Amino acid sequence: MAGPEWFIGVETLFDAVFVLVTALVSLAGFRAYMFFKERKYLLLAQGFFFLSASYLLLFVSNLLVYVKSYEAIPLLQRVIEIERIITTGFFLYAILFLIGLVLLIFLYFHIEDVVLRLLIGSLVVFGYMLAGKLTGMFYLLSSILLFFLVVQLYRSWSKSLTMRSLLVFFAIFGIFIGELLLAVLTFGPTMYVAANCVTLVGYLTMLASQVRR
Repeated sequence: MAGPEWFIGVETLFDAVFVLVTALVSLAGFRAYMFFKERKYLLLAQGFFFLSASYLLLFVSNLLVYVKSYEAIPLLQRVIEIERIITTGFFLYAILFLIGLVLLIFLYFHIEDVVLRLLIGSLVVFGYMLAGKLTGMFYLLSSILLFFLVVQLYRSWSKSLTMRSLLVFFAIFGIFIGELLLAVLTFGPTMYVAANCVTLVGYLTMLASQVRR
């Protein structure tokens, strides 16, 4: 909703593509888990399942806003209902997205301890909720999580030097740059379109890394 007016319809299309691509990555991870029986693939599937669900909620809320904007109801009531849809939709999107990132943190940092997992998950999710559900706080938290994922994946690639680990690194790096650009939208929406494009490239690269398995 923070982008230029001409991008509103295209934004919904981007959300639909994000849903599809992240769902395909999740499916690829689940198929790998069923074949190899290794829990790391299950974590990958679960992480991208939550990311896909978050984008689905965002897609649905954007559609509801579009439909509501053409309803024959008093203007003030329409504005209030649209604001409620936007606020609720983004809040649920943010929670699911953060859960997905936390699961990827567990995966790539090899965190097995249940108590430590609960601690990290609680700090991230409840930290966002207690911060007043601010949009800026969400993008800050997601950018921080993605930054540490980028660092860890670079270390992993530097040890293995495989094409797949390189693709995963560039995928998460692209998503990180996209979130970082969205984090600075407080200063203006000029980078909004670029953020969506970079994020899409990141997800497509992640999908390519799973196809190469």
